[in-house]
Amino acid sequence: MFLMPLFEKEAQLLSYVKQYMQHAEACCAVLRAASGLDFTRVSRFERLTVLPQKGKVQGLTYAFHGIGCFFKRKGLIIDVDFDMTGGCNAVDELRIWLFVQDNYPKETYWIQQSIADSMSRLVQQRLLHQVAREHDEHFYYLGTAPDSENRS
Repeated sequence: MFLMPLFEKEAQLLSYVKQYMQHAEACCAVLRAASGLDFTRVSRFERLTVLPQKGKVQGLTYAFHGIGCFFKRKGLIIDVDFDMTGGCNAVDELRIWLFVQDNYPKETYWIQQSIADSMSRLVQQRLLHQVAREHDEHFYYLGTAPDSENRS
């Protein structure tokens, strides 16, 4: 399959998606290490027996919400939703827009519609994929979907 070259803005957005995912995993790893709990895979009640709803660990401020967690530390603000498998290695259009707005405020090109358009193009280029899993179809993951998760 012939892939067309990425436009500069799409390449930049892909870079932001990769940064988002790296930061999301790093923040989750700090909480996992500090609590000894994989908090993305347990119920809210189980999590609250070990971790308060809000707190600070090793310079990382966190606040759990719904199906995710808001993180803040020097130079970083990120809001993460966990997918149905408990993963934090995916992003939706709103969260990547918030990530860019909060961490790269001079980036005025990125409005929600331009992100949606570029994300679609990145999916077409097979640099991102979505899954057919219930409740996770709005998440974008890096790379090509495994055959068991193809969204068709």
